[in-house]
Amino acid sequence: MGKRSFNVSGWILLLGMVVLWIRFGYTDWQLLLLPATYLCFSIGNGKVKKLKSLSVSQIIILVSSFIISVAIAFGLIQLANYLIYDVFHLQGILKTLSEWLAVILSLFPAVIVFSSVINKIDDSLKEKYNDSHTKTSECDGLKMEVNKMLKSMTEMQTFKALRKRYGLSLVDAKNIVDSVK
Repeated sequence: MGKRSFNVSGWILLLGMVVLWIRFGYTDWQLLLLPATYLCFSIGNGKVKKLKSLSVSQIIILVSSFIISVAIAFGLIQLANYLIYDVFHLQGILKTLSEWLAVILSLFPAVIVFSSVINKIDDSLKEKYNDSHTKTSECDGLKMEVNKMLKSMTEMQTFKALRKRYGLSLVDAKNIVDSVK
């Protein structure tokens, strides 16, 4: 799936959640839609570069944070319901406004927990990508240098120069020269 389809999926989930909330009122299962929506937008915006590059531990952390964020939101909403109905005994428009405000405010901690985990995974993926990209560019630079050496030296002189300059073994120097040829 492309980035655009993840963004569209995120908007569909978000709008679906709002429509269901307006039509049927708040239900607990709608809490699953918010972290799923955030995940779709994160993938669509490129925060999570490639799902295939996630390790098993990162997937477990992602699923666990999803469950924890839903549990946090559910717990806060249950606390708000207890306060609205049993402690303050609110009625009418004040009760409705309090319910809406409680649901909206209880979703913030859940989103913060889930987004912090996604950002942590994104940072580790960026670091992994940058490390591999740096190694590739270093290798490309070395190959360009060997190519220049081969134009002015024999193979044996190039082996010796590589071994001396980079502390390589004869086999490694030969492999690098062979890869350039």
